[in-house]
Amino acid sequence: MKLYDLKAGMNPRRVRIYLAEKGIEVPSEAVDMMKGENRTPEFLRINPLGTLPVLELDDGTVLTESVAICRYVEALKPEPNLFGRDPLEQARVEMWNRRAEIELMRPLVEQFRQQVLPMFTTRNVVSTTTCIPNQESGSLIDLKFDSFTALPAAGAAR
Repeated sequence: MKLYDLKAGMNPRRVRIYLAEKGIEVPSEAVDMMKGENRTPEFLRINPLGTLPVLELDDGTVLTESVAICRYVEALKPEPNLFGRDPLEQARVEMWNRRAEIELMRPLVEQFRQQVLPMFTTRNVVSTTTCIPNQESGSLIDLKFDSFTALPAAGAAR
């Protein structure tokens, strides 16, 4: 196996932490997004979405998305168990994963992409979000999407 990694990325970090908790060492290859290495034809043949992390299996099969990679590893090496032993534990793990993604990671990534890295303004779909505290629901934050704008791919004429 080989892990295509981004040292500063939250999702690749999730996989690295998970592998460390499992006591598993996987060879890795750093991909520099700031230099656009994830948008090269070579990398896009591995993962057409150009996202990280990517786990390439020995037979050439590719897995993307951090939770999918972790679940695959969990099935290979079930101990120590990190996804719950019974339905309630599994549901709680999934609940906290989703809360972390939706209420914490998504707003942070969106702000970082749009305010710190202008190179992302020509990629994917850009949304305007407003994050507000919600005392009634107990949610850390609620997201209000003000608008969505489909932008052309990098290098495309505007």
